[in-house]
Amino acid sequence: MNDHPATESPIRWYDVNGFVKTGIFSASGLSVIQLYLDPKGTARPFLGIGMGALKNGFLLEQMLNDPFLNPARQRPEMLRFRDGHTHPSRFGSWYYAPGMGTITILGEKIQKILLNGESLDYAAGIDAQHLEKLSCFLPGYEVSRPRDTLTLFLVPKPRALER
Repeated sequence: MNDHPATESPIRWYDVNGFVKTGIFSASGLSVIQLYLDPKGTARPFLGIGMGALKNGFLLEQMLNDPFLNPARQRPEMLRFRDGHTHPSRFGSWYYAPGMGTITILGEKIQKILLNGESLDYAAGIDAQHLEKLSCFLPGYEVSRPRDTLTLFLVPKPRALER
């Protein structure tokens, strides 16, 4: 299992060339992948965001080739999809991608993070349990799920009332 500094953001952004940046920035309708770096989902959670037209299969491949997430350069298990492309499997001997979909980040200073949808190729939607674990690494955020919706939110925690 890989150990990663707790100070490093668990939110990582990728484009067609690989890793770009970490953190929370305004975005709309981008691909998102929820990832653990162990097959049982017990390690620290990560969230990968695909910039531009980067779709889930390519995003998962970028994440699994990221030297920060995969310093040992392990190879992912690969599958051939209906579009003819070969992409990593959601389940590997050293990783597990429990959820996929889209992400929208709203707001300038206090951001609300909306996650919804699902990957048709992978038949996977957003995983609420992963988001609960992820929120532990995002001080000031908690998971919220409005009634009658498949959308999950990471929202700023209400501040304690000042005396």
